[in-house]
Amino acid sequence: MPYAKPIFQRVALAGLALCLSLLVAETAARVLRLGPSVYDLSTRWFQFSHLPGVDYEFRPGVAYGTGFINDDSMRDLPRNVEKPDGVYRIACIGDSICAGLGVAAGETFSRVWERSLRDRGVAAEVLNFGVPGYALRHILAALHARTLKYDPDMVVYAFCLNDAQEESYELEALKHLLSPAQRDFYQRTRGAAGTLLSRSRLYNLVRYGVASLRQPAEPAPAPKPEDDPQFAAIRAGAGAGYFRGLYQSEARRALLAEGFLEFAALADEHGFTAVVAIFPVSGRVGSGLEAVYEFIAETATDAGLHLVDLRAAFQEAGGDRLFADPLHPNARGHRVAAEALDRELSRMLP
Repeated sequence: MPYAKPIFQRVALAGLALCLSLLVAETAARVLRLGPSVYDLSTRWFQFSHLPGVDYEFRPGVAYGTGFINDDSMRDLPRNVEKPDGVYRIACIGDSICAGLGVAAGETFSRVWERSLRDRGVAAEVLNFGVPGYALRHILAALHARTLKYDPDMVVYAFCLNDAQEESYELEALKHLLSPAQRDFYQRTRGAAGTLLSRSRLYNLVRYGVASLRQPAEPAPAPKPEDDPQFAAIRAGAGAGYFRGLYQSEARRALLAEGFLEFAALADEHGFTAVVAIFPVSGRVGSGLEAVYEFIAETATDAGLHLVDLRAAFQEAGGDRLFADPLHPNARGHRVAAEALDRELSRMLP
């Protein structure tokens, strides 16, 4: 048929034009970050983070206990990104234990350790990158996106038993500020998995627009601290059982092994010494956690990481008297941790 070829060409050209238009629109949506903004929403201490995989971070400039969060969302002194000449830089990463929940800014183990090193004439900085509520995935994502730019010589991961869980009360408290449509858009555009369509910002923008017309612009119910499963278990006297169950999951055990291997690979790639410091929980959590601690220690050493197990140091220095609550050390506990880290790791310093 004489018109078949021109019609086919026109259809093909129209299809190509549509594909190019969609590609341009998708690129524009990504570059301009079109969609509902979540980055102007915050709770008292936290805000959503632009950093990939991090989800949330401290709000710069806010008061947190004694002291303020610095300009790079750290509970620390103001720090220069560029490492001073001749200074050995140690970065401490982790969750609320590392951040020093419940103690003054100057009483965190990182600050105590830094003062001890300097009092001995060691030119060193000990930086605190801890953020309450961070799970293993957040800690590694923040290591990639924030910590490594400070060019650390050593990275100490302050490991707590709850790092294997995915739940984060702090993140859920931020998410409750979002409408259902905003929450769906945030979760879909932050996720790396899924189909090509589900990862399209343009598609999710259209999906958000339609959902906004259907759904009331009301936030989800505010989460409560007691909604966190670990705290509910501890209050019920089942804390030890909760943590044992956490590490009986093959998926969680594999996640921990993969995370430690990633930590070791980053150390090799960027030339820093990688350390896992296991912080114990209080005896008020319950007994029978020895096998859990041993699994964590074995997984760390199998990954080629340096290990500092703080259980013996805490037990010898007073046990439960070193805790402000079942999970968090008090000022004395932080001092014991700093002394043990200094004692175990000083041979690695110049």
